[in-house]
Amino acid sequence: MKTMENVFSGNSGEGCFDYQQAAEDLRAESGAKYVVFNELIRGEKLLETRAIAGGSEQIRKAAGFLGLDLVGSKWEPDELVERVINMPSLSYLGTLPDVSMNQIPAPLGLAVSRMFGVDAVYGMGLQTGGEKLGFFLFFLKKGEELRNASQLDRIIRYIGIALKAVRERNALPAGDVLGDIRVESEREEIEEALVPEILYQLDDQSRVVFLSRAITRYGYQPEELIGRSVFEIIHPEDRERAQWRINERRTGERRTFQFELRLLPKDREPIRFSVYGYQLEIDPVIVIDARGLYREDEAGKKTFQGTVGVARDMTQVRALEKQLSEQKIISDTIAEAIQEAIWVEESGPKRILYVNKAFENMFGNSEAWLSVVHPEDREKMRKRSEDPASTEEFREYRILSGDSVRWIRSILFPVRVDAEGTPNRFVGLAEDITSLKERENELKQSLEVKTLLMREIYHRVKNNLMIIDSIISLELADMPDKDMSARSVLQSVQSRIATMGIIHQMLFRDSGHSDARQGELDIREYLDYLLDYLLRSLTEDPGRIRVHSQVDTIMLDSDQAVPLGLIVTELIINALKYGFPEGRSGRLELHFQEIGEEYHLIVWNDGPQYGKTGTNQNGVHLGFQLIETLTEQLDGRCIFPEEGGDARFEIVIPRRSD
Repeated sequence: MKTMENVFSGNSGEGCFDYQQAAEDLRAESGAKYVVFNELIRGEKLLETRAIAGGSEQIRKAAGFLGLDLVGSKWEPDELVERVINMPSLSYLGTLPDVSMNQIPAPLGLAVSRMFGVDAVYGMGLQTGGEKLGFFLFFLKKGEELRNASQLDRIIRYIGIALKAVRERNALPAGDVLGDIRVESEREEIEEALVPEILYQLDDQSRVVFLSRAITRYGYQPEELIGRSVFEIIHPEDRERAQWRINERRTGERRTFQFELRLLPKDREPIRFSVYGYQLEIDPVIVIDARGLYREDEAGKKTFQGTVGVARDMTQVRALEKQLSEQKIISDTIAEAIQEAIWVEESGPKRILYVNKAFENMFGNSEAWLSVVHPEDREKMRKRSEDPASTEEFREYRILSGDSVRWIRSILFPVRVDAEGTPNRFVGLAEDITSLKERENELKQSLEVKTLLMREIYHRVKNNLMIIDSIISLELADMPDKDMSARSVLQSVQSRIATMGIIHQMLFRDSGHSDARQGELDIREYLDYLLDYLLRSLTEDPGRIRVHSQVDTIMLDSDQAVPLGLIVTELIINALKYGFPEGRSGRLELHFQEIGEEYHLIVWNDGPQYGKTGTNQNGVHLGFQLIETLTEQLDGRCIFPEEGGDARFEIVIPRRSD
């Protein structure tokens, strides 16, 4: 026990116990990268970090990073620490981020994890005689294993006894440390700490001859069981099986045998465990390794004298197995009940580890599932299967199911990675989307029929408007030139009809495009075409007017495009008629832009000012009424020129939400 001699040789702190030396010795024994020794402060719900062994530079960095004085700091235990303090033996806690993020925020936890470069954390509570004294943490690099775990377990328990002696006496007496500590009151605790297994001896009638102190974990004292039948502390349901094992040894045919049975605690209550958040009750379980004792006479005849053996506590292991079994039953039940196919596959070498019933119904043999994939989709699915890195994306493909073809949509999720961080185990989910595909085709066919009908409607409306336009043209041809007022009215009506005809012509054309929404048209293309038409049809010399058009590419439905086109037509007609009288040259501008949540239409010319209150009020009164009425239909507002200003007309229309 060289380690214990080192622990008691120093003189730092309380008594003669050297906390730092204890941490250093434990680090050497375990092979850990760091060892942290935390002690409970008596009478307070606080812990004090007594010593940290290993990586002093990293420790200083971490302390500065977190703003803490690690060694000597006092702090309240959280849920994780409480769990470690109560651990009866050395246990794996997880990774450093798992441990550190219980204490500090996640971003700091990740930084600390990278700084320390460790991947595995072990912990054990330091206690003796039911009194909690503190705990140790062991930090290891990735890929390393804890060395001498059983020896380490005993050393830690022994340190607990030493600490208790330090507290009670304030200092250890001089001389042989082991001899001084092993006073009668503590010898039993040392025995329990160093030999956690139950050692026992039975006579030929299965009565207890000897029991080690480890039996106290189940509420019994060894003295009270001496001379009593061992079956009194065996679970009633396991007594017959235990009797059969003992009787076997009476024959001398079996010298050693290992078997499992349940103990009956003194209080008759099962042990309660919390495993991954689930509360379990389980009877104490022990595994017995025993042999018979025999006396041989001169004739070589053997007489059964009893049994000696060792019993190891497997309660925690069986509790975990029970919980895992229950979880497996639950997960299997869920997996088998759902209609989607589920499977688990592994790469390197590739193999399928699990499939549910729905998978078998969908694909049949898990090893030959690719054979049921449609020949046209088989190659792409084969490549995807060979490249599992391409995951978390839905794939659609077809499979052959009897005489029918079914559509399948599947996705693959990585659930485990190898040492290099490459995914190597995946969970797959596949669902039959044939009905969705059929519905999609029905909707597509219905949309195609609707599109054809709409195109026919647009075409017929355009033709009817062209007929009306032709009739007006004939009337204009027969009308005397001197009747200018009537001619002007008919020309304005003809322009309005042409405006609607252009819209239906564009709707008829655009409805045939797969990327165009039904009943929508590009307002930029429409207004440019309309402006060109009005200039050519209403002026004898379009070249005398310099036109500037700035229109954003905006898609509007016909409910907005038709009134907007009529508004533009009225404004252009008025501009040409009153802004460029008697062959005047000048500039005409048309703007249509999206600003915030509104559309802004502006028509401007550099000719004489006119408006509702201007000198030409009577001549443009009908046009302004029409503009205001159409603007109201669009929930917009009109901004007409002020008297004395320029000929600038603005219409503001709110943008409709989809």
